[in-house]
Order: sequence, then structure tokens, then C-alpha cells
Amino acid sequence: MTCNLLNNESELNAAFDSVSNSQSGDEWAIFGYDGTSSIVKVEAAGNGGLEQLITSFNSSKTQYGFATVAAGAQRKVVLFHWQGEGVPAALLSTTASHVEEIRRFVRRVNLTIYARNEEDLEKQVLERHFEKLQDLAPSITPSDVKTPEAKFEKKIFKEFFLYF
Repeated sequence: MTCNLLNNESELNAAFDSVSNSQSGDEWAIFGYDGTSSIVKVEAAGNGGLEQLITSFNSSKTQYGFATVAAGAQRKVVLFHWQGEGVPAALLSTTASHVEEIRRFVRRVNLTIYARNEEDLEKQVLERHFEKLQDLAPSITPSDVKTPEAKFEKKIFKEFFLYF
């Protein structure tokens, strides 16, 4: 079963845009389901940062939280796929593919974190996830720019070792 993102499309886009365009990184939003339907709506939003977002998840719901984190000089969008411990197994299987639909809908997610309980959202665990974002924002200096010849040599070198 697919999720319905069209009924509340303008509200979902507005909430996500306020998060992804945040200069301070304090804005966050949580998407969830309207009752027992597959209609996705904005359940909560705030400007208390990542800590406030994490405490806003409901252990009996499947939710999708958005926040931004610093990665070098840039801000990267993080999607939290929350499947609370109290969510029935039948509902988990029904909504399993929805996280990808939501990612495609918002189009600007740099990292997805899957969480079932508060331990999955502890500071040390999140820091390990956020380290991955550093690889997405490399700083390029003029000495890093290679000539076409250097790129060709690197390609030949890589292909050589693929066969051995």
C-alpha cells in the first residue's frame, strides 16, 4: 500500500522547506499518518533543535522526522524514520516502503536514520551517523583538481587492480 502525500501536499512542503532552508538548524518537523489511514500529514513542528525533535517522537506511531545538521560549512537534511516499539507488526509491514516514498517526495534528504527506540537516538549513536555526512561535504582546494591526464592514469590504475 502506498502513502497519500497529495491530500496535505502544500502543508508537507511548507514544513519541510522551513526545515531544509533553516539557517540556524533549529527548525524540525514530524510527518505522520492521519488516524489509521495512509494519508500523511504534518504532526508536529518546532524550533527547539534536534533535542526537541528527538523527544517529540511517539513510541506507538510510525513517524518521519526532519532536521538539519552542520556538515562543514553546509547544513545537511536528515530524515529520521521512527517506528516506535509499540507499533503493531502488521502496521510496520504495511508502511515499510513509505520511507522511500517520503524521500522521493521531499527530494533533499542527505541521510536517513532508522530508529525504533530512544537508544537508537542517543547522542553517541547519532554522532556516528552524522560522521557520514562529513564525507558528503568535502572541501575542494585548487591542488585537489586533477588534470585530464591524472584522471586517466588513475582510471587505468584502478582497472589494472580490478583484474588481480
